[in-house]
Amino acid sequence: MGEENKNYSMTTVLASKTITTLMESLHLTEQQKIQATTTALELSTSSTLYKCDQISLAKYCLHSVKYGFTRPDCIYPVPYNNYVQAQLGYRGFRELAMRSGLYRQIDAVEVLDCDKLHRDRITGSIIVEFEEDVAKSENAKTIGYYAYAIDKQGELLASVYWSKAKCEEHGRQYSQSYNSVWGKQFSKMAMKTVLKQLLGQLPSTPEIQDAIKQDQIVYGGENEEDTYKDNPYNNEPKYTDIEVENETVDSVEEQPKEETKKEDLSPGEFLKKIGYDVK
Repeated sequence: MGEENKNYSMTTVLASKTITTLMESLHLTEQQKIQATTTALELSTSSTLYKCDQISLAKYCLHSVKYGFTRPDCIYPVPYNNYVQAQLGYRGFRELAMRSGLYRQIDAVEVLDCDKLHRDRITGSIIVEFEEDVAKSENAKTIGYYAYAIDKQGELLASVYWSKAKCEEHGRQYSQSYNSVWGKQFSKMAMKTVLKQLLGQLPSTPEIQDAIKQDQIVYGGENEEDTYKDNPYNNEPKYTDIEVENETVDSVEEQPKEETKKEDLSPGEFLKKIGYDVK
């Protein structure tokens, strides 16, 4: 599966017809093209991703840059059987939702055993009355996760509450390695899950729908289709067997590693070579 592409230098891949065609089809700005190119060159030598198919990695960089996220933990790449899988983080979904202008507030939080849960009998929405006494909440235990959306008029638009037990059941059923993913980042995975469930019930935008579709896609190599091996689109989400440190691209920063392929050119030299004016 794309074995030969892993050995190509990223500079060669970025200049290939496959990637230049994709770059144009995504209608990226010149700044986005530069950012995607620079990121691809950097990640191609990381200790986590350097063994991945380079076309797959380049595809990830081109698709992820179009969202213009303000934080690195909004979306991040993870290796998947020598390919690259896109993972949208909890903060990525929240940023896109707030950017849409459809909501005054949207978020996901932990619910503690000192908080009180109420159900609106008419709408069926769960309302959480959070304990304000810091002393009472300091040693309280997490009992669930709550995602909510407030409309522009300040009214509760919709909410989703899952108990911790339900989140655990979901993780065990849909994660290939519950212990290494949910076990180490349980709260973030649970908050992402309830927020994603909430977004599926709310007015949305093409950008949010595209992000939901891109979440957990595995980018193929040369002449290969992109696939949803863990999470077929429109099915319940599965999470890949990957340990992600703090849900950030910092988790793939360069570390001492086995023999790695050196790039033919530096990032700045390559950008100049393909026609970008780098100042």
